[in-house]
Amino acid sequence: NETANDPPSDERETFNSVQNLAIEATRINNIVPSIICSSESQYNVGHDCSAPSGLAFKYYKWTMGEGKFLVIRSSVNAATRIGSSEYLILVRSLLEFDSSRSGGNLDWRSKLDNQRGAILANEIKNNNSIIARWVFQSYLAQVDSIKLAYVSRVTPKDRVRHELLALQDIEPYELATQMNLDTANGFGILRAFFDMLTASQESIIIVRDPIKP
Repeated sequence: NETANDPPSDERETFNSVQNLAIEATRINNIVPSIICSSESQYNVGHDCSAPSGLAFKYYKWTMGEGKFLVIRSSVNAATRIGSSEYLILVRSLLEFDSSRSGGNLDWRSKLDNQRGAILANEIKNNNSIIARWVFQSYLAQVDSIKLAYVSRVTPKDRVRHELLALQDIEPYELATQMNLDTANGFGILRAFFDMLTASQESIIIVRDPIKP
């Protein structure tokens, strides 16, 4: 909820602090790709969990002109075969940690079936930066689909036990369109960074202006 109207607290001691939610969400995103084909719906994602990552890497080398090259590593979580065609999938998880903080009280357990579009739109509003990152990751990996996993705490006061409530397949282009995300501009920024870094012989530090969102 980093881009929500009421973002989580920065105070580390707070139960749903930025730091605690980041750790929880990272664990879930590392574990879910390896379990989406399992028949179990409830998993412990505590400190001692050692599930396999469900991850493969793809490498690309782009010719940038003037004898310069850009090499990237992208990731793919799954593949499925339909007929003779194989489709690559990026798996990412959305976390409901407290339905009262979701905006409009869109409780996932009771409203995912008939209001999934509204829930996804709300998640895009509350997590715009991270979902935009997923779109660009899917473009870089050239996957065919992003599989969104809707994961919710068993109880709002338990950061360890979670339930996988639903899965949704969405094409990267469709998600980018829904977000009004200018992907061409994003790759333009990447090219600008590349030109800046390769043109300089000095050390470069890139920082974000803390005053700007």
